[in-house]
Amino acid sequence: MLRAAAKQAVFNLLDESYFGASNFTVEYGEGSPFWVNIAFIPNQNFRFVLKRASLGSSLYETSEAPGVKLLKADLHMATTFEDCINRVPSWVNRIKEEVIDANPINRELQAVRKQLEERIDGLAERQEEYFTNAEAAFLAEKLNEFAAKLDTVSTANADLEAVVKGLKERIDELVSASQQVNKGTWLRMAGSRLLNATKAVIGSKEGREFALEAAKRVLLEGPK
Repeated sequence: MLRAAAKQAVFNLLDESYFGASNFTVEYGEGSPFWVNIAFIPNQNFRFVLKRASLGSSLYETSEAPGVKLLKADLHMATTFEDCINRVPSWVNRIKEEVIDANPINRELQAVRKQLEERIDGLAERQEEYFTNAEAAFLAEKLNEFAAKLDTVSTANADLEAVVKGLKERIDELVSASQQVNKGTWLRMAGSRLLNATKAVIGSKEGREFALEAAKRVLLEGPK
């Protein structure tokens, strides 16, 4: 039977994590079939199981799902119980990544990225062309509209003021770049910067109301 101190160590790692201990169930055993069995309540497929490696062995084994690269469990061997439970924070972080990536907003951002890639591919040899003065002026107008909306967000949400300042500087660089680099290069730059800007402010009510649609207008509806 595990000592109370060992159980408390497991609890502390979970409680100090992004989700807190309340989002997990924890079972304790006698080593076979497990010493510790942790499950993420919103998705029971996400589990961390610590057990004896094999009968008579002094080694410990952890089964961690999601794994580093795959959703299915990774297996890891360790010589001490402490080495095993110290793997809990990295396991929780992988769950965090899965939960955030499953957010509908993030899925929509990925869809826009894919559409942008298709648009760039569709340019074929014209990727090497430069925007005309009229096209660059159109892009500057849309980017300035985007920047003005960012000002609205920072005015309504002081916590985003510093973030918005940095984003606006990067948008100003895009305005200049529209007359300095070719279409393919610029669209890739703009995709990265505008979608990152969208992701940064979309958690606020004000950002949610405009950011994604404004980014689409620049990236998908701009000059061909």
